[in-house]
Amino acid sequence: MKVTYSGDVPGRPVGVKPRTKILDGATYLSVAAALGYILLASEPQITGTSVSTEVILAASIFTFFLAVAMLPKRPRMGCYIGLTASLLALGGLLPGELFAFSGINSWVGLNLGDQESVFRHLSAHRLVAFALAGLSISTGLLRVLPSSWTWRGRPIGERVWPGVVACVLVFGVWYVRSVSPYRIPMIVDGRWSDLAILHVEKRGLQFHESCVSVYSDAQYAVERNDRRLFEYSFREQGSLQILPESIRPDVWALLHTGSLHDLETPAPRPLRSWNAEGWYVRFGRGKFLAFTTESGNQVPPEIIQVFHEIEALPTNGGRIDVGRDVCLGFCYDPYAGLGVKYFNDRCRSDRHGTRCF
Repeated sequence: MKVTYSGDVPGRPVGVKPRTKILDGATYLSVAAALGYILLASEPQITGTSVSTEVILAASIFTFFLAVAMLPKRPRMGCYIGLTASLLALGGLLPGELFAFSGINSWVGLNLGDQESVFRHLSAHRLVAFALAGLSISTGLLRVLPSSWTWRGRPIGERVWPGVVACVLVFGVWYVRSVSPYRIPMIVDGRWSDLAILHVEKRGLQFHESCVSVYSDAQYAVERNDRRLFEYSFREQGSLQILPESIRPDVWALLHTGSLHDLETPAPRPLRSWNAEGWYVRFGRGKFLAFTTESGNQVPPEIIQVFHEIEALPTNGGRIDVGRDVCLGFCYDPYAGLGVKYFNDRCRSDRHGTRCF
């Protein structure tokens, strides 16, 4: 038997069960709650949220509440209002993803450290709002289909899984296109080391990484991490000291070795074999060398010598940070290990747009 609710369009019966209306109402309220958090928990002067965006998001929240109020008696009208509210939500959220900075988005915002936790939490809530708004749109489009459209004896408009699948597919494509290459969405104008040597050992899912860096004022840094694939966060240890006079000649000799500056190797790439080892070198800002067991090229012995000389030096104190990779370890690469991880280090803009490496 086809059911027609009072207030719906005559001649277009809609079979809407109470359970379906409850699910729709819960979705609308969830989107409204996520948008409300974005408005209330973020300060515009910190997050850069414009007044027009705040107005659009506030209008979307109000419209979602109106849709919930309409669902019990006029479910079709409630669905149309819910679709309108979802489109308003996307209108308020999308400009921050598409037009702020190409290469910066909410996905890579999850790579931010503890000192930028405000932005990281905002990115997480924006993603939740996007997911719920997308689910609201996909299921709302199903709800307004005629009840005569059935599949396996049940109206398509009463089903939830097609909307969930569509939302997951769109979200998945967006994720894959947004997270790589690894980058932290910050513009940091810090000094660059003149020399950086990264040693990576991969054993199964475990990585052991150590990087030594030398600066022109004879300071050196040692950074280590033991990250694993399928883990979002990992601990990073680092220290900054003065390079002893005894090993400075070896370091300066390596730094000014012309044969290394003229050497050409494959570009640094993450290790993918189950067990592998890699040595990576950066000279200043632009010269990168890669020596891995996967490529078969041999690392010059002077690089290994200088690395072990610096790594063996005592460290007094130091810092402990938490690194993050929204790809669960699959995007973090040797460039990041060599200190090239921030947006302005990894992305370049020209007349063709912004490209990241």
